[in-house]
Amino acid sequence: MEEVAEMECIVNRKIVLLGLLTIASTLNCGALDTLILRPSALLRRLPTDFGYAYETKTVPSPTGQMISLWHVSSSVERKGIIVTVPGNDANKSRYVVSLPLFADDGWDLILVDYTGFGESPGEATLQGLFDSTYGAIDYALTQSDVVVGYGISLGTGVLARVAADRPLTACIFESTMVLREAASLFTRYHGVYLPIVEVANLVATFGSPPEFDTKHWITKIHCPKLFLHSPDDGVTPYEGAWEVFKLAPQPKHLFVTQGNHAMQVFLDPALYRSVVNGWLDGILNHRPIVNLQFDAFLEEEIRVTFEALGLPPPEPGTFGR
Repeated sequence: MEEVAEMECIVNRKIVLLGLLTIASTLNCGALDTLILRPSALLRRLPTDFGYAYETKTVPSPTGQMISLWHVSSSVERKGIIVTVPGNDANKSRYVVSLPLFADDGWDLILVDYTGFGESPGEATLQGLFDSTYGAIDYALTQSDVVVGYGISLGTGVLARVAADRPLTACIFESTMVLREAASLFTRYHGVYLPIVEVANLVATFGSPPEFDTKHWITKIHCPKLFLHSPDDGVTPYEGAWEVFKLAPQPKHLFVTQGNHAMQVFLDPALYRSVVNGWLDGILNHRPIVNLQFDAFLEEEIRVTFEALGLPPPEPGTFGR
């Protein structure tokens, strides 16, 4: 319950932050970098607190900035690597709590500090989020042919841009944030929308890197995508995530979660683990259905259904069988 209480405090802080973003952007005061980013140097937990072996790595970003990350080893035979792309605050130690969800199911995890966060030197900037993520994912691609990006909150926009450039196996978007529309989405959700808030969107658009055009970059990602979002998210409202989901090309899936911002994992970790790992196993065909009659019956049912709809039957194997 300590983790739930901690996350509720974080959510409340994020709500206040977005309120300040709306006001400050509308008045055009202050840099978005300083307003949005809340890095911390305090490492509150280590992977060994959960019993997982890990290595601290220092890797370069494409711009030459050195990035600190933890490469945590799976406790069983490895399926691949999940790279966590964090939100706007704290550092990589916040995501240690997610390790049992994936490391026990065959996944190495990479927890990364953006530039200026945790153990990564330099100044925290919005542009630095992208450079740091490129560095972490490029490192992961040297370690495995199966690399999954797992973006959280502000990190979903970062992942969308990087995934458009890198050969990722899959992407997971948890509580998608549309930074360029954050002010209007936030105020509409909370019932205080005013036309002047559109000015805040413009300031966010011109004050942030072009890489944060999430609606554009999501259309460029053709690997399988899983979106997780709650209709009760008061920080990054569902409305924005739904628009991003609709723009994303297939294959894509949406799991509607519960609670406020990114809270499902704390409210029901067993369900969260089952959904995400089950989806990963499905797209990677880790546990195929081996009943020989199943494939034949499935193809027949697909053919009959398409004929009933007046559509030409799909080519065999169209649906991943």
